[in-house]
Amino acid sequence: MSIPLRSSLCIALCGAVTALAAQADEHHREHGAHTHGLGTLNVVRDGAELEIELIAPAANLLGFEYAPRTEAEREALRRAVEQLHRDAELFELPAAAGCRSEGVAIHSALLEAHGAEEHGPDHDHRHEGEAHADFEIHYAFRCDTPAQLDRVTVRLFESFPATETLEVQLVGPTGQHRTRLTAHDNLLTF
Repeated sequence: MSIPLRSSLCIALCGAVTALAAQADEHHREHGAHTHGLGTLNVVRDGAELEIELIAPAANLLGFEYAPRTEAEREALRRAVEQLHRDAELFELPAAAGCRSEGVAIHSALLEAHGAEEHGPDHDHRHEGEAHADFEIHYAFRCDTPAQLDRVTVRLFESFPATETLEVQLVGPTGQHRTRLTAHDNLLTF
């Protein structure tokens, strides 16, 4: 299933990413473009819609970053994909906001290599090298009472403990913000 970012959300996210590109470039020069334990979380709230994009090295989610070679590795991939689909467990939203999932889309060269069918017909078939396989996951939510959507508790660290830090770009009613999350500091506020 493929979930395109809604145009207004995409414009807002693209603006935030562009505005923060210089900072990201500096980070990559210092730490390398692909760092185990580190992931990126892009969060956009626009009215009743919430879009979350997670980009993470496969090592953060699987413990390895090459096409599964053993039955245990294939099972680890299957379990990770299953867990990544549990958006309500990974991102806790205020109950008063009445948010519901509109879908999850998972993209990775490892899924192609493994033959998994986690991507839709419009999936980009570019291949990332086995040495640096990443996952890109898109989550979409719609909320009945968006005024109550004032926070997101990120529980990803509990499900994927190899994820140590998330670099967050947040776009919401109060503007654009950049922050870092860890297992001990996992709350985003709008």
